Amino acid sequence: MTVHGDCEYVSGPLKPGQVFSINPQLRVPEENRYLRYEDVIVITGNGYENFTDFLPTELSDIEKLVGQGGVLQKVPAVLDK
Repeated sequence: MTVHGDCEYVSGPLKPGQVFSINPQLRVPEENRYLRYEDVIVITGNGYENFTDFLPTELSDIEKLVGQGGVLQKVPAVLDK
């Protein structure tokens, strides 16, 4: 586990209003696959809220979504003349 921010980390309990991400990474070199999944969490007065809980978490659902392509595949580029 590593952190990749450049701020000072303070020990102690999390406080309401703090926002952070949890982003595990999975690499399968034999299949040339790399997956990075990120959840964005905010600490509330009653616990936490996951801003990204609407995204799929099952691998098969993620693969299906990725297979649909993104905006670049669906919207033609506009070239300057």
